Amino acid sequence: MKKDFIIQVVPLIRLPIARTQVFSYLFHEPIKRGSLVEVPFFSRVILGIALESRNDFPRKGNFELKKVKKIIREGMVSKKQIELAKRLADTYLSSLGTAFKMMIPKIAKTKKRERGGTTRLENLENSGWPKEIVKSRDQEFALIGSKKERDQVAFLAMEKMQKKKKQFLYLASEIFSAAALFEKLKKYFPEEEIALVHGAISKGEIFEAWEKVKSGSAKIIVATKMGLFLPFHDLGAVFVEESADISHKQWDMNPRYNAAQVARALADIHKAKIIYSNSVPSVEIWKRKKEESLKIIGIGAENPAKPKIEVSNIFKERKGVDFPIGKELYGLLSNAIEKNKKALLVVNRKGFSSYSVCRSCKTVLRCPDCDRALVYFEEKEEYRCLHCRHKIDLLSACPTCGSCQFSHQGVGLQIVEKKIMRLFPSARVLRLDSGVSKSKKESVRVLKALENGDFDILVGTQVALKSGSLCEFDLVSFPSFDDLGSISDFNSRELVFSLLGQAESLAKRDGILLVQTTYPDNFLLTSFQEKNYEIFFDKELKERKKTSAPPFSRLVKIFYREKDKKKIDAESQKVFSLLHALSDSNIDISEPYEPFSAKKRGCYYKNILLKAKPGADIRKLPIFPFLGGLKKGWAIDVDPISTI
Repeated sequence: MKKDFIIQVVPLIRLPIARTQVFSYLFHEPIKRGSLVEVPFFSRVILGIALESRNDFPRKGNFELKKVKKIIREGMVSKKQIELAKRLADTYLSSLGTAFKMMIPKIAKTKKRERGGTTRLENLENSGWPKEIVKSRDQEFALIGSKKERDQVAFLAMEKMQKKKKQFLYLASEIFSAAALFEKLKKYFPEEEIALVHGAISKGEIFEAWEKVKSGSAKIIVATKMGLFLPFHDLGAVFVEESADISHKQWDMNPRYNAAQVARALADIHKAKIIYSNSVPSVEIWKRKKEESLKIIGIGAENPAKPKIEVSNIFKERKGVDFPIGKELYGLLSNAIEKNKKALLVVNRKGFSSYSVCRSCKTVLRCPDCDRALVYFEEKEEYRCLHCRHKIDLLSACPTCGSCQFSHQGVGLQIVEKKIMRLFPSARVLRLDSGVSKSKKESVRVLKALENGDFDILVGTQVALKSGSLCEFDLVSFPSFDDLGSISDFNSRELVFSLLGQAESLAKRDGILLVQTTYPDNFLLTSFQEKNYEIFFDKELKERKKTSAPPFSRLVKIFYREKDKKKIDAESQKVFSLLHALSDSNIDISEPYEPFSAKKRGCYYKNILLKAKPGADIRKLPIFPFLGGLKKGWAIDVDPISTI
């Protein structure tokens, strides 16, 4: 009689976290751990990952097990990937199948692609830091300096890892940043040894990169957060770009992980080094520095030349016809264009303005599905919601009074671009925002222009701060700096401080960073201008400790969405009451509250904030079984980037 084997399989679907995540099936032979299999699950056939095989045995009551239908691919995920998936699911209160699903690419046929030539690394041998990092027994470092200096260290570290036949992961915070670095790397390393992975490339290209990483032929991997789940052959180092950047957070689907934290777990599993590459320290890095648990390497400190930081008070210029291009900014731009220099203007919002107001009744034009202000896009003469696909044409009537005349308030990317083109008609103006970075055609166009210097002024949203791998700027400016800190949260000041650091890191050593503001005496601005990092971060830590905000607590935000306003109020209050009854002194639970965007895509939202001790294992708290059984409509966000 032929003997069967019991196969433990994790279905690649989202399951309630309090429910079992591993199911038993039968197969006529053992299946290699990590193999991708096809299994029946209730009335459907789904994919799963095989974790374990053992001999079948007599079962009481003649209990029948379903059979594995077929093996799709053996060894689809590695032993270390399995460990990472388990850590990810445990840390972020996610189903194990959802964690594994991120590691499975769509299997596709690969195409032969043309490869470019390479040149030698030049002018990078002056820094001794890569050698110190590679040889040091420390596994974690924080690298603080300009974008150019940090990239130099990264390139030499890549070269040293190559010689040791180890893989190097460069974790970029944005798609455009990854694409820009990839273009630069192709000049110094063989292209067949580099893999690029981000959400804007095709599934076939992702699978090709996956195979190169798995085989070990890809020595340098440049990727956004999805690159964390590649099947690394022999990972030697992880380089995290701007570790505090909110783009590292997966916020719109489960598991809602922080890529910088997952990178730390990945490095630990592979016994690899991890380097946090920041323009300025983050609050967490500063705290760990004070605790002497993390070494900070400040590069470029020996060079006294630094970009000049200027703060321009534009309070009296707000009503000017050229606003937000102030007099000082205009003069600096004129000088830059005259001397064939490069300028970067960073604007906080896409579109023409922040919002539009009816001139007759002063009603703000809003999206009916999201309850957010519609943004005017002049090039298509329409108002759009930035949260959903709702849009209306230019001649739409005010829903309150029927008027068709609106005034545009606030500063958007398009109005800055329009003013620049009017003031400097001969200047070559380039635009860069999230729409450009997600379009392969547009992204390639902008990348080539940046690389070849075929522009005079780059106007962009925060995505433009990720262009530093290809060029440096003589002038960097925030035309409307006050918009950056318009929403108050526990980490708002840290994020703005980081943006200032990123902007400065793109300026040449003899360049200028100009900040236009109506509050020139702002503590954050003066601290940055005077380089009083210790004063700023010590004050930030003191205030966070007083309010038990991270890193002095572990936050878990649970939120509920429902189309019926009355139902969401009742359900959120019910869950709060049960959580409060189950909690102990180790956790604080807030009353249900509306987030800043209380309605999105036709659904209302309510948040409940849980505050535990730093590093707390949420699964060991008494409320965990209840969290694991929350009904459909609830979502869990561990370590949220925003509480509002």
